[in-house]
Amino acid sequence: MLQITSSVKAIIERALEEDLGPGDITTDSLIPPDIRGLGLMVAKTTGVIAGVEVALEVFRQTDPAVDTRVLMSDGAEVSPGDVVAEVEGSIAGILKGERVALNFVQRLSGIATATSTYVKAVQGTRAHIIDTRKTVPGIRQLEKYAVRVGGGHNHRYNLADGILIKDNHIAALRAQELGLVEIVARARDNSPHTLRVEVEVESIEEAREALEARADVIMLDNMSTEDMSQVVAMARGRCLLEASGGINLDTVRAVAETGVDLISVGALTHSVRAMDISLDMMPIAAPPQPTRVMDIGRDAYNTGKYVLDRLTEAFPDRYKDVPTSSYWTFNFGYGATIYVPYSDPARAHITLSSLYNNRFPNSDTIRRFAESQNVWVNGANSKTNVSIKGEYWFRSQHIDRVIAILKGK
Repeated sequence: MLQITSSVKAIIERALEEDLGPGDITTDSLIPPDIRGLGLMVAKTTGVIAGVEVALEVFRQTDPAVDTRVLMSDGAEVSPGDVVAEVEGSIAGILKGERVALNFVQRLSGIATATSTYVKAVQGTRAHIIDTRKTVPGIRQLEKYAVRVGGGHNHRYNLADGILIKDNHIAALRAQELGLVEIVARARDNSPHTLRVEVEVESIEEAREALEARADVIMLDNMSTEDMSQVVAMARGRCLLEASGGINLDTVRAVAETGVDLISVGALTHSVRAMDISLDMMPIAAPPQPTRVMDIGRDAYNTGKYVLDRLTEAFPDRYKDVPTSSYWTFNFGYGATIYVPYSDPARAHITLSSLYNNRFPNSDTIRRFAESQNVWVNGANSKTNVSIKGEYWFRSQHIDRVIAILKGK
């Protein structure tokens, strides 16, 4: 998972400054700041998700009071309809960050998905898929992170990370009548000993010269697979070999089968297709603000009454209310019970007493529901508790989903 460091925050700040300008005149004109909502970040296509925390940090910057939840972490494979994250708070604050948040998560997920596709294409060979410096200016840190999420590896982050002697360097120095042996020697003499020296070549003859110069890595640029195979045989493991230049999904497997160690693919970042991800907004009622024990008890009653009303409507013949000394308790068919504590309605939870004895028709669905909602599931043998996290109220979205699941939808 990406750490939200000061440099990442600075990237987000610049993006928001660019997008917000002096302010969101549409939202400020229409949406009162006290209207609350729940935003669901939903995948519309299959792929590998990346940048979820970046997107949620955008919302935290537009409104520090928002509540954010990661439901599917970076690296997870998603399908259409999967909810990858939730953001809850002022609708105005969420709307102000929506476009920037989606821009980040869509692009980074596109990069991770493309990288994963290339990595899978070369499975079973020795080749590693690596990126390039062909990134969008200003967000290289994020794009290279997305490559790693997709299973790829990073080439140089910047020009100080290693010595890469390319064709233009060689042309300038050959004009001074220097060969690759002298060029590589000069590079070693004028740089820290810890840095590798990589040389770009375009022919078998140049590759032989780079081997004589004892380069650490030789980049085979735009060479045919037949020539690459000859260089691999000639090198005999004396250095790393990197294939580069116009490699795509149609050719990457054949390149990998030549025996090269690395395959650099600029398309991972310079022409990637963003993943389709949306933010679906749902207004929610403002939470009550109990300040006394009586208020908390009253809120527990109101919460329980709401749950009871919804369950009565959904299951008119399959429930009964059984209040105890410390809970409002609502039992309804299929062995499920809603508990709402008097003293702490935030711990409202549903108990599924028949989850493990196969009498409940959708036990696997209930388990996936619990995991997707970032709630806890525990218990053994005959009882499992699914605790719905809230702030003094049982969210309407939760009971809607529970009812839908119990009905087998």
